Amino acid sequence: MQDKEYSITKADPYLITIPVSADWEFSGSDTFLVTEGMTNDGHFEYMLDDGEWSTWVPTAVAAGTYEVWYRVIGDSNHNDIEPVKVTAQIKKAKITATAPVAIENLVYT
Repeated sequence: MQDKEYSITKADPYLITIPVSADWEFSGSDTFLVTEGMTNDGHFEYMLDDGEWSTWVPTAVAAGTYEVWYRVIGDSNHNDIEPVKVTAQIKKAKITATAPVAIENLVYT
């Protein structure tokens, strides 16, 4: 009987959702820059601009444009996915003003 060698290769992970950005308006509090990605075949990692990789979705407070990178680290049966860049924006808040209202029946003394 002759022995045969077999190899099983890793599969690409199935991504349930991928991180996407939305244009937000400045609110004065931490804002998630992208939606959270989901997979059962590993885990997502995120990096803001040139920061460090983390499993936390990046947030920001200030108005501006941000580069958010994400990647998937596959589990023992699934491949990693190379980093992908998403551009997110927090827009400057619109300023609203109300005109003053005159007070009637004032008498100068």
